[in-house]
Amino acid sequence: MSFEIAFTIPGIAVPKGRPRVVSRHGRAMAVTPDKTIVYENLVKSRAYEAMRQCGLKIETGALRADITIGVPIPKSWPKKHQEAARAGTLAPVSRPDLDNCIKAILDAMNEVVFKDDGQIVKLAVGKVYADTPSTFVHVYSTGQEVR
Repeated sequence: MSFEIAFTIPGIAVPKGRPRVVSRHGRAMAVTPDKTIVYENLVKSRAYEAMRQCGLKIETGALRADITIGVPIPKSWPKKHQEAARAGTLAPVSRPDLDNCIKAILDAMNEVVFKDDGQIVKLAVGKVYADTPSTFVHVYSTGQEVR
């Protein structure tokens, strides 16, 4: 059976924030940063809407994910650099870090697109400059058998 879904997350990707340990009522608790929670909820809502529109249910098989993160072109750059960024000849080597952004995106899709992000057996990720920052997510079946 084939599974495929694609959706766009508007705005600048937010890397998964490190939990902070706080003391509440005499107990230590790990608290996820608010910015991470808000971003994961945005991803979750976009993924849920895409699943609903396609009439799909949570996938349990092996999956591949292709994710492209569009980061904003600095407005302070000279036009020459901005044009190079648009043409793709400049690579965005600044923050946000890809690995932390992917963690936030995949964690948000747990129990919405797939049972668990461990089902992702192939992952293609890229970061590019964009006039309008957003993240494009494409998840689909690998066609591989699962045991």
